[in-house]
Amino acid sequence: MRTHLLVSRPEFRRFFIARLISNIGAKFYTIALAWHVLDLDPERGKSALALLMALNVLPIVLAGPFIGALIDRWDKRHCMIVADSVRGGLIATLTILLLSGHLTMPWIYSISVLQALCVPLFDAAAQSAIAPLTSKDDLSKATSLNGAGSQIAAVLGAFLGSLMLHWVGISGAFLFNAGSYVVAVYLLFRIKTPLGPEEGSTSFWLQFKEGVAYMRSNRQLYSLLFIFGLMNFFFAPLLLLLPIVIKEDLALPASALATLEGFLALGALVVTVYLSIKPIQRAPYGYLCVSCVVMAAAFLVLGKLHVMPAMSCSLLVVGVSVSIANTIAMSLFQHTVPHKLKGRFFAVLYTLVYATMPLSYSLVGVLLQHINAFDVLLYCGTAMLSLSALILWIPRMSIPKPALPTGFQNC
Repeated sequence: MRTHLLVSRPEFRRFFIARLISNIGAKFYTIALAWHVLDLDPERGKSALALLMALNVLPIVLAGPFIGALIDRWDKRHCMIVADSVRGGLIATLTILLLSGHLTMPWIYSISVLQALCVPLFDAAAQSAIAPLTSKDDLSKATSLNGAGSQIAAVLGAFLGSLMLHWVGISGAFLFNAGSYVVAVYLLFRIKTPLGPEEGSTSFWLQFKEGVAYMRSNRQLYSLLFIFGLMNFFFAPLLLLLPIVIKEDLALPASALATLEGFLALGALVVTVYLSIKPIQRAPYGYLCVSCVVMAAAFLVLGKLHVMPAMSCSLLVVGVSVSIANTIAMSLFQHTVPHKLKGRFFAVLYTLVYATMPLSYSLVGVLLQHINAFDVLLYCGTAMLSLSALILWIPRMSIPKPALPTGFQNC
């Protein structure tokens, strides 16, 4: 029986805990900021929140592919440290402005844009660091466990975030987020595994073109990337619509929003923890298709049933299905993409996913002027249901089985 990955790989454990702590703080910040924006201007709060979420992803779309090429030239640990240090400083600045009474929407927009520039730097570097911090046989488990960390943070962040808003207010939630980045940076400094580039110091543009050429020549990769982007276009509005549904349509307190987001994260957490122990290796595309169909059905239920118990159960199912889909896709990518190209590939992946968000948020912002948030959820669910069938027709990659332990290979 193998020792659990977090026990056998201390460097991966530090990496995992660093991401977990900073993600918990980020969840506090996200809930507090959404509530603060809706309170600042009750009449135009929904439009302001939609614009803020669009501005959070626009820098990722514009800078992501170029940052990916830089990540493959730099040490991945240094990239993560710089990204978290800058984000911590920006959140601290936001807190000071709030406490001094000078925090206005232009300041929120500006700081959000700067903070968003750090996202592809950290996330693409983190995905590229997983393989060196583990082994080929443990890569699927490590990918699932990395996803589980995000879901654990979402569950704890949603639950504790509502309590913190009640106890210490919005400024306390911001301060916790800034402090979480400090702890994360300390843990990242303690990682000693070499995470530098594999290849020599070739020109930046040659590396950039190499990454583009690799993805263009691999039909399996860009087909799944295309599906990823389309599904995300219709999934992304969920996180924008939930605060609006709770505050505007149902007139419930912030704790209700935290509860719903907690159920969403709890469903994802249970599955990602399970898949980190027993990853899916057979018929991944079949599981991927079924999980997308179930997720679409849960969106339809969300749009029809407007009571907390039904919405909580639906979001639990959404969390389960989106976790299965994401884990399978990320495992396929981790096993297929060469390590020297992972920074470029994952930066493009995040760029594609985030590129759909401003368009999605803008469209939702327009729709909300004419229909309610529940109707938007119905439209999104119907679109995702139609797209799910495409998964069965795209070219396929595979997830290799782990090598058998020595002594069993000839049995």
